[in-house]
Amino acid sequence: MGDDINRLHHVGHVVRDMGAAIGLYRRLGFSVPESLPLSVPRQAGAPGVDPWAGAGVGPGVGAGDARVSFAEGFVELVSAKTPAPRAEVPCVEGPRTEGVRALSAGSPDIQSAAGRLESAGVDHHGVRVVRRPLVNPAGPRPEPLRYLELDAPEGRLAVADNPALPAPADHPNGAIDLVECLLCVADADLPAVSRRYETYLGHAASGTSFELGGGRVTLVPASGLGALLPGERPPAQLPGFAGYVVLVRDLEVAERFLRARGVPLTQTPSGDLFVPAAAAHGVAIAFRQAD
Repeated sequence: MGDDINRLHHVGHVVRDMGAAIGLYRRLGFSVPESLPLSVPRQAGAPGVDPWAGAGVGPGVGAGDARVSFAEGFVELVSAKTPAPRAEVPCVEGPRTEGVRALSAGSPDIQSAAGRLESAGVDHHGVRVVRRPLVNPAGPRPEPLRYLELDAPEGRLAVADNPALPAPADHPNGAIDLVECLLCVADADLPAVSRRYETYLGHAASGTSFELGGGRVTLVPASGLGALLPGERPPAQLPGFAGYVVLVRDLEVAERFLRARGVPLTQTPSGDLFVPAAAAHGVAIAFRQAD
């Protein structure tokens, strides 16, 4: 097992109506930047090409997106209206429903991760570089980011640099960080998908979870999803991402905030609260009490 992947980087939430999705996330108490137009990453013309250089920098890639930033990870809202070429937060082309369609793990050494995957016989598209505009007091500036992608039945899997993140947003719901992503898997396929993620992440599973620093990826058998997230049904296409979890400073405060805004909430057997996928553009969004 390697140590070249050490955290959850982000999840990509594909939506059909970006304005409605941003409105929902703000209603849920997440801070979503006001600045529009939404950011569009730019990609270098070849693997490893510096996007700061004038030559070889391609046009904007993917659809416009918005980011919900936490202490170490983030949620990317991506428009499903425009097919996305390979990019930092690509969406899956074709007629798929809304929901999480991308998962990226963070790496302190992406070249090492690329080499490990190649040695394991895992096809990827090479280490590429994108730059995306970041807004700061001096105005927008490009942020370079290296990443690699793997195609998977559940969407796009990626490994990305662990960049220096800006100060996390102050979320009215008290959210601190992205701590878990739930992948629903057909029961019979669970062993094979677990082996695939063990290779991808470079970590052995602990039960059905892969621990990544303070976060984890959890595989959920389709037959057990309703027990974990009461009332939820498996995605129509398996494997498929069923939900993600954010940590909050005070779950009771977050619950009062959400209920005051008429947000539907369900409690899990472990005490988390979640917004059903039917009310959150195709993915269950759960809230968990911080230690």
